[in-house]
Amino acid sequence: MRRIKQIAIVLALVMGMNGQTIAIGAEEVNQNTQVEQEENQDQTKEQTQQENITVPVGLQYGKEISKEAVAFQTTIEAFQTTSEVSFKVPYIGQLQLKVSANNGTEAVTQEIVLHLKQQTSQEEVKTITLTPEQLTKTVMIPIKKAGNYTMTAETAQTNLPISIEGNAVLYRGDTERTLSNRVSACTYTTEAGKKVLYKIKISKNGRIVIHGKVFEDKTMNVEILNSKKVSLNPKKSTLSASNEYSTYYALKKGTYYIRVKDMNSCYRIRYRFYSYASQAGTSKAKAVSLTKKKTKKGILYLTDSTSKENWFKVTLSKKQKLSMIITSYNSEKLQYQLVSANSKVTIRNSKFYPPNGVVRMKTGDTLPKGTYYIKVSKTTTKNASGAYSIMIE
Repeated sequence: MRRIKQIAIVLALVMGMNGQTIAIGAEEVNQNTQVEQEENQDQTKEQTQQENITVPVGLQYGKEISKEAVAFQTTIEAFQTTSEVSFKVPYIGQLQLKVSANNGTEAVTQEIVLHLKQQTSQEEVKTITLTPEQLTKTVMIPIKKAGNYTMTAETAQTNLPISIEGNAVLYRGDTERTLSNRVSACTYTTEAGKKVLYKIKISKNGRIVIHGKVFEDKTMNVEILNSKKVSLNPKKSTLSASNEYSTYYALKKGTYYIRVKDMNSCYRIRYRFYSYASQAGTSKAKAVSLTKKKTKKGILYLTDSTSKENWFKVTLSKKQKLSMIITSYNSEKLQYQLVSANSKVTIRNSKFYPPNGVVRMKTGDTLPKGTYYIKVSKTTTKNASGAYSIMIE
């Protein structure tokens, strides 16, 4: 269970001429909203895959990337020194190969030379030494052309047959491909600054979360392009350990591209889609009422202009403190503003910017009886987008 984040926000409320000040702050509590529970369930299921990008973890994606996985088994017979096996590599890229060997009863200390050859390409040679202390080893083999390959395993002669098993994940090197919802793609780019496009289709309005993980824990820059490959957020989003290698976007139904650039390494990327319908009013006059313990959702799409606004209102029947829980999934922070319906009440420093996750906002002092509006909008940049929910406690 993730804890609701604590942020420091103070709104100074000046009432009429008496100068009374009311503080609104935030406090940390343990609570999961329905949306949060949904996301946590997905994260629990996929926790192992998110932690690492090495071959043992990559192999756990077998069902997801069956077209990009390669497996083989071959035996060097007793008193022989070589054995051949053929397999198909469907794309260019880097073949991350995990190799193990045994003589039928136990692991052996053995130097194995692997010769990977395609008829029209130059031979790639990799030498590995396996020992009982290190039963498997991993090598990276460049695949410069898709097609059928022959791998020859060569070792010193022994009086027992040696079985050699290989499992691999292909980090594809093509620069444009289609990415399906919740399906991971493993990619390798050979040049720094090279751009890779992933075509995605959003079946209905909602939000997506993009997860990316780079070999050696490097950062990754991503941006969203429309169907004509024009960037919708040129500022880009950086995926790193500080944001758990994730970013969020609110997107309308349609075709988009995720663009990754400035990479020269192996990485894995995927997105997950969540349907998300707005319940907010489109203007102050059409503000939707908030009631206790009832969650209302709002969304501002990446393609929305900065003039687009979401409006809610809450009516206090008596003087009291106001406490609300806000859950946010934003590419950049959205702007919230508390507005009084009473023209004699002026709120200074009324804007606040909840971070991603869940936060409780609570007035430090009581608010006077009356109606208050909560306006949610983008800041001055179109790069912002997000889905969120508000619940009055």
